[in-house]
Amino acid sequence: MQLRTVLPALLLCLVAMPAWAWPALVERVIDGDTILVRADRRTFTVRLSGIDAPERGQPGGVQAGQALAELVAGRSVEVVPEGRDRYGRVVARVELAGRDVGTILVRTGHAWQFTRYDDGPVLRQAQQQARSERLGVWADPDPLPPWRWRDKDQPVTASPSSRDACSPAPRCTAFASCAEAMAWVGRCGPGRLDGDGDGVPCEAMCRPTG
Repeated sequence: MQLRTVLPALLLCLVAMPAWAWPALVERVIDGDTILVRADRRTFTVRLSGIDAPERGQPGGVQAGQALAELVAGRSVEVVPEGRDRYGRVVARVELAGRDVGTILVRTGHAWQFTRYDDGPVLRQAQQQARSERLGVWADPDPLPPWRWRDKDQPVTASPSSRDACSPAPRCTAFASCAEAMAWVGRCGPGRLDGDGDGVPCEAMCRPTG
């Protein structure tokens, strides 16, 4: 069979194949939508795909981290990778005993459907149910989604002349809170604020739960 005949058939098979899942052990929960896992003697920071949990400094942030820790901390999960984000984290669906962890968090009101990346019906229905039952963040009739919270003005003392300045990179002591550090990271990337490369800046302030 000629190569030009084989290649299209091979590509069709690859497209039709399901995403490859790999087992991992959850070593700790970083926040409401990010975990640190160990697989094949390596550690990976995994950002749950399709959802966005409240940030640490906003209402519901601590509860979201606690909810995720209660679900997966110290447990074996299946990671279905979808890519990497700009911080080098693995973006993936995470399944626990066959259930999608992101969907559970949305259904219990501890995360939003992140429609910028996933506008599918499963998460949409989970969010509608949580909202109708006023669970988690929906106890507030008009909660602020995390992406809007990140965009609002944050007082970053590390750059008094310009909040958008990313150079020189500040030290953690320049920030008054974890929220300020996270806001700076959201604009400029972690840089030296994440010394051990686990996705958590300024760990003395932003200590992970779980």
